[in-house]
Amino acid sequence: MFNLFLRSALRPLVCLAIFSMLLAACAPAALTTPTVKPTAVSSAYPVTIAHKYGETTISKFPERIVLVGLVEQDALLALGVVPVATSEWYGKRPGAIFPWAADKLGSAPVPVVLNSVEINFEQIASLKPDLIVGLYAGIGEDAYKTLSKIAPTVAQPKEYVDYGIPWQELTRKIGLIVGKSTEAEALIANVDADFAAARTAHPEFAGKTGIVASTWGFADGNYYAYHSQDPRNRFMTSLGFTIPAEVDKLAGKEYGATISLERLDIVDVDALVWITMGEKDVQEQKSAPLYSKTKAAKEGRDVFLIETDPVYDALNFNTVLSLPFALEKMMPRLSAAVDGNPATMVQGQPAVVAPAFPITIEHKFGSVTIPAEPKRVIALGYSEQDPILALGVIPIAVRDWFGDQPYGVWPWSQEALGDAKPELLKMDFGELNFETLAALKPDLIVATHSGITEDEYKKLAQIAPTLAQPGKYDDFATPWQEQTLLIGQALGRSDKAKALVAETEAKINAVAAAHPEFAKATIAWLTPTEGTAEYWVVGPNTPPLRFLQKLGFQYPSDVATLVGTASSGKISTERLDMVDTGVLILGGNSQRAAILADPLFQQLKASKEGRILFFGLTDPVYGALSFSTVSSLSYLVDHLVPQLVAAADGDPATTATAVP
Repeated sequence: MFNLFLRSALRPLVCLAIFSMLLAACAPAALTTPTVKPTAVSSAYPVTIAHKYGETTISKFPERIVLVGLVEQDALLALGVVPVATSEWYGKRPGAIFPWAADKLGSAPVPVVLNSVEINFEQIASLKPDLIVGLYAGIGEDAYKTLSKIAPTVAQPKEYVDYGIPWQELTRKIGLIVGKSTEAEALIANVDADFAAARTAHPEFAGKTGIVASTWGFADGNYYAYHSQDPRNRFMTSLGFTIPAEVDKLAGKEYGATISLERLDIVDVDALVWITMGEKDVQEQKSAPLYSKTKAAKEGRDVFLIETDPVYDALNFNTVLSLPFALEKMMPRLSAAVDGNPATMVQGQPAVVAPAFPITIEHKFGSVTIPAEPKRVIALGYSEQDPILALGVIPIAVRDWFGDQPYGVWPWSQEALGDAKPELLKMDFGELNFETLAALKPDLIVATHSGITEDEYKKLAQIAPTLAQPGKYDDFATPWQEQTLLIGQALGRSDKAKALVAETEAKINAVAAAHPEFAKATIAWLTPTEGTAEYWVVGPNTPPLRFLQKLGFQYPSDVATLVGTASSGKISTERLDMVDTGVLILGGNSQRAAILADPLFQQLKASKEGRILFFGLTDPVYGALSFSTVSSLSYLVDHLVPQLVAAADGDPATTATAVP
């Protein structure tokens, strides 16, 4: 019945009707939704932070924070707070904000950049800070005393060597400072999930030796190997690698040890990561007689990170924002290094190995044989661009769904799209333009989430090999995992598809484990009809609700009975009590004022306790829920989970429900 509904009354709006939750497309499209962010509440203060030189008490939310450490800005920005000033480490980035954190700055003024080598007390005083933070600063006691006369100052922890605080602890302390400990823990859980997913996807790392070392001093007959507790090597051990014990023995309590080239055997490991200055240094090292004899050099087990490589920066920063970036870029390099085959390495990075073709895949209308690796791929369904891009392939055309996103690509996939400009196919449901598709000369058409008919499939198959939806699922009901694996198989990238699925599942599982409170809460999703006298309630088997239930939320049993096997059901305003859940999601933001003014709605416990999340059709979180792909679900882990935490908290002071 849902498919019949799609093909008739809502055909002009099919881009929004594919999931029943998008029935709000019938409402006006001019929608805006402010980001729902927990605010600092008075109960968070005063807070006392212990550090190397004593304790510092923060009596209220600090409005003007000056950072004299090197990396604190990442955790602060991740929590939605922009500092007045930061310290320049290296790289000369505006405001000392590196690429992985740039989007967190928003429209706020770029922070003033301080000299990290020599503290300018007069400049800091002129900024009129109400808090100075140096958790990753290595400031001396005299400098601390002087800074404390300017404003309350938090120095580096006494439990760790200077610059040795783990990223988790740094994030927690920043969370305490700005009154956002819950959000900080959620951020930590997300990154821990990234590491767990990487370990799951790369079991070959477990038990292997690995280390990060530096080529500084190589020309003088030495190199520098970092201690196992150095943040860069914590990155390695978090993936399962073991740091050679002799390095720690030589380093003692220092960050690392300077070792002569005659003892290169100490770092001749399964995965050797070199931090170096430039390509010239790499070539000089590779050609050095002593180095060329090592297993790492002969078997391609070395990875060189030069100063212009963003991963070089990300590993050095080692923060809640830089680590996911480093993981994404480093996993294929480390995997190739552990593989130990020089033929798979190009400039320290894995070369593309041609997959085995032809490949035959079964689907709803039979099977498709793909004779060779596809180069010109069309994303004909409504969400296929996400897994295609995630697998490293740029489609030549993308079918437009909704949201007016550039080239049909939403924020979570725009980095993968890069500067490419695929054709945007404006084709409503059931109205394929076969002449346009043929003119694009594709060698693969991906239609796993398109709802095409058998007749449409036959016409498409005459243009190019076409991957249709699996036969064992209803149209638009293929799980995101299977869609990713099918597309990975068609593109000859099954291993990468499996890794993506494992990583995403691990992130979701980690969030569920980190938030047991979700399992104690019910959840529902409503979309008002035109007059708000009735609401569509989204069924439990739609992709968004599957995701929310995977996080632990419970779907109300009486609503499940009402909806049955359909994608949605309709309830009257008088029966809103059925969805008076622990967290209530509402679409149709343009009707928000009318909904909040409804006396029946006001009687809901969810309304009184601030457990409501409003979303409009243009909100990226709404889009990510609608897509429910391997890419958009990761986006939801980062952007929706903090909002769910605040809503589940049930405190009106921490949840945005006011009408803008």
